[in-house]
Amino acid sequence: MNNQLQLKHVISLLVAGTVVTLGLFIGVPYYNVWQQEMSGRAELAKAEQNRQIKIQEAKANLEAEKLMQKVNYPVVGSGLNLAMLPIIRIKEAIHLFNYFFFS
Repeated sequence: MNNQLQLKHVISLLVAGTVVTLGLFIGVPYYNVWQQEMSGRAELAKAEQNRQIKIQEAKANLEAEKLMQKVNYPVVGSGLNLAMLPIIRIKEAIHLFNYFFFS
């Protein structure tokens, strides 16, 4: 009786081990595919976020350049030599200060 009980336990363990092994053989490839898909989605989201940041920076730079042109302030990189420009008078400096900080 004791031998039969031990044999049943051994057979049960073998069956359970076989089921677990087969499950791993089937499950691991599916997990790897899922993991790669999630990694790809994360990269795509990061790239989209970086793209949005660059777009917002470009819009801010464009808006700043338009504001500078609106008040006839020389835009850096516009080809003007800033050393050759006449000195801005106090009244113009106050106007620029008020425009940028109070409007």
